[in-house]
Amino acid sequence: MRILAAVAPFLLALSLAAQEPVDRGMVDRIEAEATEHSGVMEGFDHLTNVIGPRLTGSPALKRAAGWAADELRAMGMTNVHEETFDFGRGWTLEGLTLEMTRPCCFPLVGYPEAWTPSTAGALEGSPVYVGDWSEEQVRARASELRGRIVLPYRPMEAFITMDREQPTDHDAPVRIGAPPFLRPSAPVDRRALPDLLRDVGAGVMLAPNQGTEGTLFVLGDTGATDNADGVASAMEAMRILKALGVRPRRTIRLALWSGDGAREAAIVPATFLHHAAMRDAKIPRAPVS
Repeated sequence: MRILAAVAPFLLALSLAAQEPVDRGMVDRIEAEATEHSGVMEGFDHLTNVIGPRLTGSPALKRAAGWAADELRAMGMTNVHEETFDFGRGWTLEGLTLEMTRPCCFPLVGYPEAWTPSTAGALEGSPVYVGDWSEEQVRARASELRGRIVLPYRPMEAFITMDREQPTDHDAPVRIGAPPFLRPSAPVDRRALPDLLRDVGAGVMLAPNQGTEGTLFVLGDTGATDNADGVASAMEAMRILKALGVRPRRTIRLALWSGDGAREAAIVPATFLHHAAMRDAKIPRAPVS
C-alpha cells in the first residue's frame, strides 16, 4: 500500500470565526487558469493510458506514485513523500493468450481477474459446461473438472447493446456508469462459484461478456476511474494555486492513496498516519481527504 503526501507552502485564507469578503478577482483568476491552461486531462491520460491499471501492490501503482511525486515537486510542493505499510500479495498481468483452436482458429478477447494465479502452462481442451449443475453435482463430478476449462453460466439470451450515455451530451440528468449488469441464471450463486471450482481443481473459468455491440464492459469495480480523476483533479487544484502565487494563511495538504476499496487496509491507516504527523508537527488538525 502506498500513500503520497504533499504540502503547499502557503497558508489558507479561511476564517471559521467570521465571514470574510470573497475575493472575486482571485476567483476569476482561478477560473481562468483552470479553463485556459488546464493540465488535468494530461494527468488523467498519463495515469490511465500511459501507466494503465494501477492495482494496489502492483508495479504500475509504484510507477504512478513516483510520477505523482515528481509532478508535485515540479509544481513547487514541499515535503512530498511516499508512505508505505503492509498490504499483502501484489499482482500484475505478464501475459495472456486466449483463443479457440477448433473447428477453426479464432482469437478471443479476455482479461483475468486480479490476483488470479497463473496456469501451469497452456490449457487446451473442450470446455466443460456447468451452468446447470448444482453445488452437489460440481463436487460429485470433480474428476471431470480437474485441470479443465469451465464455462460457468447458462447460454446468454439477453445482451447489453447500448453505449453508456455521456452526461455532457444531455441537458437533463442521465444514468452514469455501465448499464445494469444482466445477472446470469444458474443453480450455484455466481459469487460462490469461483471458490467452488477452485476447490475441485478446475483449471480456468471463462465468464462471458454481455455486450454485443457498442461499449465493451469489463468486469470490475464500478469506480474504476475514480482514483485517476480524483488524483488528477486534486493535483490540478494544487497546480493552479501555485501558478497564481496564491498566499492563503493556512497550510494546504494533499494526500493521495491507493486501495480505496479496501477501507480497513487503506483509508483508516492513512487517516491515522497523517493525523499523527499533524499532531507531532503542532499544526492545525484537519481531516485527510
